[in-house]
Amino acid sequence: MLYSSDEYRAYCSMRVGLTGGIGCGKSTAGKCFAELGWQRLDSDEIVRELLTTDPDLHSALRSRWGGGALLSEGGANRSFIAGKVFHDAAELRWWEGQVLPRVRAAWQGALAADPAADWLVEVPLLFEKDLSDSFDVTVCVESPESIQLERLAAKGLDREQSLARINNQMPVMDKVRRANIVLSNPGSFDFLQRQVQRASEMLRQLPPNS
Repeated sequence: MLYSSDEYRAYCSMRVGLTGGIGCGKSTAGKCFAELGWQRLDSDEIVRELLTTDPDLHSALRSRWGGGALLSEGGANRSFIAGKVFHDAAELRWWEGQVLPRVRAAWQGALAADPAADWLVEVPLLFEKDLSDSFDVTVCVESPESIQLERLAAKGLDREQSLARINNQMPVMDKVRRANIVLSNPGSFDFLQRQVQRASEMLRQLPPNS
């Protein structure tokens, strides 16, 4: 059967993986894509939901780190977990082994439930965990380290905490070299928004699974 381009796009989705360094503006770029009609999934939001509601994850945290890993009012203690994983490579590996399969299952389930939609999935460790094959196209948001540090400071992290998080990820320039599309975010929202607009237009001209 032959389809027009519009009909073809109605039956086939585009799946875009969005990544970048911490503090580079992935969430801001993701929201810009959502405003253009993309279905957006934020892996960090999925993690926050798991930390609040997943009893199996809570049990694993208690077994590994004791009661301090959980809050008395319910849910996981994010500050406690950050203190464990960002200064100990073995604990970070264990933590990622618990969380990443759950996150991946969540966004794979969402994509399967609406296969005709154009999806934008924010995956901070997309290249670190070799997940690029899950997407048709990869997009990386990059910023200078000085801008990353400013944004993380605005979230309450001191320089040492910020650098620990930055250094636990693949260098941003390595992500840039691996991505199909790069968005530069040195600080101007309008500039980033215009880049997202152009990227969205280009992506929607591509055949799915290209």
